[in-house]
Amino acid sequence: MKLVERRRAEEAQLEAWAAQPGNPGFGDVLPEIRAISLDRREAFPAEFLLENLSHAGNLLPTAIDLVRRAREAKKPDLERLAGYMDRDAKRLRDRLERRLRDYDSEVDVQVLAALLVRVAALPERSGIPALALLTAGTTGKRDAFVLAARTLISASKLADKEATLALLAADEETLARSEDPLLVLARELVPGLEALDARNEARTGRGFKVGPRYFTMLRTLRKGPVYPDANGTLRFSYAKIEGYSPREALIAAPQTTLAGQMAKVTGETPFDMPARIVDIAGAAAAELPAFGVDLDWYTVRERDELEVLPWDHLDSGLDKEWLWSDWQEALAEQDLDDCRWIPCFDCGVCPQMGTEIQIGPTGKTLLPLTVVPSALAADPLAADPFAQV
Repeated sequence: MKLVERRRAEEAQLEAWAAQPGNPGFGDVLPEIRAISLDRREAFPAEFLLENLSHAGNLLPTAIDLVRRAREAKKPDLERLAGYMDRDAKRLRDRLERRLRDYDSEVDVQVLAALLVRVAALPERSGIPALALLTAGTTGKRDAFVLAARTLISASKLADKEATLALLAADEETLARSEDPLLVLARELVPGLEALDARNEARTGRGFKVGPRYFTMLRTLRKGPVYPDANGTLRFSYAKIEGYSPREALIAAPQTTLAGQMAKVTGETPFDMPARIVDIAGAAAAELPAFGVDLDWYTVRERDELEVLPWDHLDSGLDKEWLWSDWQEALAEQDLDDCRWIPCFDCGVCPQMGTEIQIGPTGKTLLPLTVVPSALAADPLAADPFAQV
């Protein structure tokens, strides 16, 4: 596709256009965008690590949240950082409770050690001073930093749920008197995190100023759309999938079933499923009921909140309870505001905005899955009839 070459050629055209006497007010657009990009690129190694310390396991992020909440509480409520306002108190408490529930000391140790490896490799001028004692004189791979991480975490008392949740009511002076090593480290890290927030806000402000003029230039030069091209960028679409009723008494469901596909097979395009798939599907439909297996029960019935699902043993970083709540809101067609401008919904997918990505074992025991034998098992395609489609 030669995207890089195309963008460079377009940039040269934009520069030439902005330099023309008839286009005043655009000469600084591309230099300003480059300056913002350069600033981000040069600061990225250290800022990325500093930001991710807020998601390094469970106990250190908890300590950081406690310190940040106490510092923000000194401000008028409307001037506080989103996530630490009065209206966010329950969400913050819930986040801490999830961390403490999911806490695994060894996971925390290994995650922190992995970050320390990268912090130790930073140039001295861009290091993170608060971590100097943990990285001093140590180099190498993660194993070299495990001892320091384990010593720090094992000495902390923040795994005590009741005592830690009680600290949500503590002021900054109370936390300043604590000798808990993770709270001590958090007190040293938080000013740097606050400064990072200020830098990101300043960069965003610069972008808001230059962005409209940049798109004015693009609209003048491009002969096609100026929105992101799906072939060169990643886009997300949000929608609710529903069936539809094209005419009275005719309803189309939002999903396709195997039975529905079989009913449409005519042997001619576009209803010409491979004969082997048709044979296997027909055999399955005839044979599985003899084993007490209802295909609809496995495929199209609605599940309730407490049912164990086949993928529950996978940890995606999101709580199942949160996913269920989000699903119910979608069914109710409940609108949700843009989370960039209001308190976080705590979905766990956006580490840049102070949300917690859950790491480590959930501690839940999953029900065993029972495999029902079938004569179809002798056929390799029986397990996955669409494997060769």
